Amino acid sequence: MTNSLNKIIVAFGALMLFGAGCISISSGPAGNDGGVFKSTTFGREWAPKVTLVTSAGLKNFGGANIITFAVDPQDHRAIYAGSDLSGMFYTYDGGETWQQPQALTHGYVSAIAIDPKNKCITYAAVDNRILKSVDCNRTFSEIYREVRAENTLTAFVIDPRDSANLYAGTVRGTLLKSNDAGRTWILEHTFPGRRIVSIVIDPRASAVRYVALTGKGVWKTTDGGSTFKELSEPLKSFTRAFDVRYLISARSASGHLLLATRNSILRTVDGGEHFEALPLVSPGDVDILSIGMDLNNPDAVYYGTSTTFYISGDGGKGWSTKKLPSTRAATALIVDPEEPNNLYLGVTKIKR
Repeated sequence: MTNSLNKIIVAFGALMLFGAGCISISSGPAGNDGGVFKSTTFGREWAPKVTLVTSAGLKNFGGANIITFAVDPQDHRAIYAGSDLSGMFYTYDGGETWQQPQALTHGYVSAIAIDPKNKCITYAAVDNRILKSVDCNRTFSEIYREVRAENTLTAFVIDPRDSANLYAGTVRGTLLKSNDAGRTWILEHTFPGRRIVSIVIDPRASAVRYVALTGKGVWKTTDGGSTFKELSEPLKSFTRAFDVRYLISARSASGHLLLATRNSILRTVDGGEHFEALPLVSPGDVDILSIGMDLNNPDAVYYGTSTTFYISGDGGKGWSTKKLPSTRAATALIVDPEEPNNLYLGVTKIKR
């Protein structure tokens, strides 16, 4: 299995299998149906948004494989996209035009976060490093590096109540913490041999955090990281519930989370004490590659596979489906927190 494939698997959260064959990722500039697509109709219609402004004029990044998104907490039209090999892209006008930092024109960008109190402070997890910009993406400096190059960063979040508190996770299960905006780091916890795919901070209480791990389900702390509890019992009754891909949280309700596993979506409204499975219409052997939710209306749920986009406005009771606007797979998804009719979709070229 190639190193490129290993990195993409980090973004998907787990090894993806179709039937008996292992899929592989085709990276590079070839092709023009990649990059970012935007919908202004809740995912019913899509348009490519790949215009890249450079010093040499307008170009496009339609060959890029997009694996993660972030939105500026202070400006919902400022969207950031991370790719598998092509670095980071950002837009200040809702995707109409994009720019690329000079320091991030290449590399595997697994996670991006913007300071909720200072929109010019940006963090990017790139390969085995964490980079920081304090001048609106003009320059970046390295604030953390894993000694082992293969221990890549897989998750990164900022505490919304205190932006000096940063948390990062790695492919080998190390959970890192900084209390001084990245100047110094400590090892908060280790989940041996488990890839951290998501770190979620409760919007109402920063001491409550969730860590989602491939093959190990979800762990929770209620005391700021002093102890972690495995939420294993409420997940045991669901098939492959520990094969985690993503964990996302509603902004409007404490303890309301969606957990995407390889083939299912589970919901909890009480912080993981109980889970229920959303009734999906995708075949049971089809991999879920991306998931999104209206942060202010948790009943609006979306997910993507290698060919299809799924839309529910009633918490999963009913679904509508749309063919993807690309031959590539839906590997990243984000819902505009202020105008939830706007969705951004990132796609990745997969060949079997």
